[in-house]
Amino acid sequence: MDYIPAKEAKKMFLAGALPDGAFIRGFFSMRGDTTLTSLPINLTVDGMLDLVDCTSLKHLPAGITATMGLNLAGCLSLLALPEDMVIGRSINLALCKSITHLPKAMPVDGSVFLLENDSLLELPDGFTVQTDLEIHDCPSLTSLPENLHVKGSLKLVECNNITALPSRIRVGNYCIFKDCTGVAHLTKEQVHIATGAKHVIVNRDDTY
Repeated sequence: MDYIPAKEAKKMFLAGALPDGAFIRGFFSMRGDTTLTSLPINLTVDGMLDLVDCTSLKHLPAGITATMGLNLAGCLSLLALPEDMVIGRSINLALCKSITHLPKAMPVDGSVFLLENDSLLELPDGFTVQTDLEIHDCPSLTSLPENLHVKGSLKLVECNNITALPSRIRVGNYCIFKDCTGVAHLTKEQVHIATGAKHVIVNRDDTY
């Protein structure tokens, strides 16, 4: 498949000439474009896709792929993520305040960052994160899903309405709870036993 260099692809997109199924190579950024409302179907970016502060974007297209990560921070109007997207490295959903749920099979081969989202209600059962999962200040999230598997580290910050750990949860590396009043009653030993994490940090305590 012929690829389009990222800079050329941006010019084509702004001119309305980037076709469905386009294969872009490099760092493709539409950062700060508040008029952006859609992208081509089956878009593939062999690199990082940067859509930070694209505040009018409500939906991502079916079949979207970004091999080096997807940054959606500040996409305030984004309502949902497509079930068939394929994302490498990481996905940043900071300040995506309109997203209430994530896809049942979150197709991210890396880390997931969920920061400052007032609307996020739940994570899917069996949620598996290949590297790290960070959840920061998501007040509508009241629980973690059953069969949560974080292969790297799990970090919860200011998630005060989460009051317990699921009965089935696995964490591969660090388990960090900072300023989470709902689970402040849990000791480091309890967290360690429940999650299997190699290291546990609760608030500002020392590592277990």
